[in-house]
Amino acid sequence: MDLLTAPLGDLLAQASQLVRDAAAGRMLERATEHELARQVSAIGDLARLTEALLVDAVGEITRRSEHGCRDDFMTSHLGCRNVTELVENLTRMDARTATRLQRAARAVRPEVSTTTGEQTDARFPELRSAMIDGVVGVDGVLAITEPLQASSPRIGPSARRHAEEIVVAEARGEGPHGAPPASAGILRVHEADTRG
Repeated sequence: MDLLTAPLGDLLAQASQLVRDAAAGRMLERATEHELARQVSAIGDLARLTEALLVDAVGEITRRSEHGCRDDFMTSHLGCRNVTELVENLTRMDARTATRLQRAARAVRPEVSTTTGEQTDARFPELRSAMIDGVVGVDGVLAITEPLQASSPRIGPSARRHAEEIVVAEARGEGPHGAPPASAGILRVHEADTRG
């Protein structure tokens, strides 16, 4: 049962028309500075939501291509050597971007038990929630998770969860200092501060 193809097709048609209309009408050029700032912010929101869906999809491709016999892998069925090559072919992204999507998926996508089929919590559940809400994209996910994962031998699970909660609050603009939502670069700095 294909649950996403029709809605994705509708969104793609709407987005395609919007891009063509914006270009033909020179809408971005005609916007005031404040209008342009709001438009770029909204486009960023859309990009992060798209990335959230892409991270989950790449995570599912990875799940279907890692367990069991190589002949049963999704990558094998579709004629690719590995997940990176398949994601490159499907999205027309480069290998570096495909690899970043896989790293983000490993951090925020729930695991599925190979024996029971039960879904377990993601490694970073608060961050997953922020990603699904469109608060953070791939850059933000990696800015937060990679340093935390690298420090995991030195800090315990509860300290890691606490650091995750603080930085996700900063990403949402709900941090202790009342700052606006933080960019990926700022999140990297905040994440380092929470471990310092």
